[in-house]
Amino acid sequence: MRTFNRLPKSIAGILLFGLTCLTFSTIQAQECDCETEVSFLAARYQKDYSGFQDFKISHPDYEQKFQSLIDRSSTIHEVMNCHELIGELIAYLNNGHVVYGVLEENPKFDVLYEEEESDDYPSLVFPDSKTAILTIKTGNLEYKIDLDNLIEHHKSKLDIIEHLIIDLRGNSGGGDDMYTNIIPFIYTNPIITHGTYLWTSENNISLFEEYVDNPNLPEEATQQIREIVKKGKANPNSFVLFGDNKTDTIQLEVIRAYPNQVSILIDSECTSATEEFLLKAKQSTKTTSYGYESTGGALDYANLNPVITPSGYWYATVPTTRSSRLPENPVDPHGIAPDVLVSSDVKDLLKFVLDNN
Repeated sequence: MRTFNRLPKSIAGILLFGLTCLTFSTIQAQECDCETEVSFLAARYQKDYSGFQDFKISHPDYEQKFQSLIDRSSTIHEVMNCHELIGELIAYLNNGHVVYGVLEENPKFDVLYEEEESDDYPSLVFPDSKTAILTIKTGNLEYKIDLDNLIEHHKSKLDIIEHLIIDLRGNSGGGDDMYTNIIPFIYTNPIITHGTYLWTSENNISLFEEYVDNPNLPEEATQQIREIVKKGKANPNSFVLFGDNKTDTIQLEVIRAYPNQVSILIDSECTSATEEFLLKAKQSTKTTSYGYESTGGALDYANLNPVITPSGYWYATVPTTRSSRLPENPVDPHGIAPDVLVSSDVKDLLKFVLDNN
């Protein structure tokens, strides 16, 4: 499993709280008490991780594994060695939404931090009069306004285009709302969506209680959170459903004649909200997905809570919810297979789609 040295933008876009909302004490010495760090994380995942009830069934020896990691940590006092051991714990949990990284207070931050330079702005090009290529590199909601403006600016062209290609390769997700204005272009029939269950640990309930006080939330969302907190307190350490129904339906009044064909390009880096969009898109009769491989498989356990280790040197993400698709229709860990599995002998996936449609 990939180790993150910083919080990916895609995940930052869907955290319930930013890291700045958390407080911690800073230890100035470069030595660290690794046992305290690992024990803290092991306990938090066992208590609060929404996927842990499924994980412990598939890993009946988890207690021995956790204890082995804690025992090893008791002899570690160097930051770099502790970083590697925390990585082993995260890798053992093996979920795309369970990641960790370093904070600026970490004395080895300059060594462990990896800056990623990329242009994440969406783009839209028209290679000919019948085709449009919409590239969405991230689902980070800070780019939603750019995507929406792009669509609105070219709406007259999109309304008459025959073939829309949506290139999602490399898009590791963000927020589901990123794709709202794309749905009308792919829609052909009602789209079924699945709800989520909150794992009602004490920490998770406290997290949502704090979120009720967020003045930036619309009243409808605040009321929904109040209801889930009430249900959670009445049913501790169990799963309670957000809302009243396990599924919902997206139903639009208008079915657009154009585009009459939608091709979606995917790869193994497509995860989270990007996979959620793909599940919606696959229900349309006009969409076909293409790729060399399945998506990354990080969707079933979501709504992340970032926690800070006692030293303040590391953060880790703890998913708090579980999809109502489970256990019948999991996405994790194998991902979503493309409708057309393209041979690796094909060197240019976009050219392949253009040439064959």
